[in-house]
Amino acid sequence: MQCVTHFVKNANRCSQCSQNVTTDNVRYCEFVETLERLFPETPHLLTETTDAAPEDVNPTISVFMLGGDSTVFEYQPSMTVKHLKLKVKERLGTSPEKQRLLYKDQELKVS
Repeated sequence: MQCVTHFVKNANRCSQCSQNVTTDNVRYCEFVETLERLFPETPHLLTETTDAAPEDVNPTISVFMLGGDSTVFEYQPSMTVKHLKLKVKERLGTSPEKQRLLYKDQELKVS
């Protein structure tokens, strides 16, 4: 949905029907408010830290769900996206096919 609101901001028109729309349009404002209410700003599903970890501490992967649940996994270099999704299912109960794991705004795909 962000792409639709960004399109209106940049082009002043609807991305679907090419009708002129300005950012002060009542319907557009209601749409943005609804999106903000339904999808409040949340941290990325996968986060990274820039702090150097002590050598005796294994790096971790933090997973945040849209509903507010979160968990932390110890990172393993051999870990695949599929393996991580299965671990998320074990801990949080969300089936892998309903998960979207993001890293730096890019969805991680099962290969």
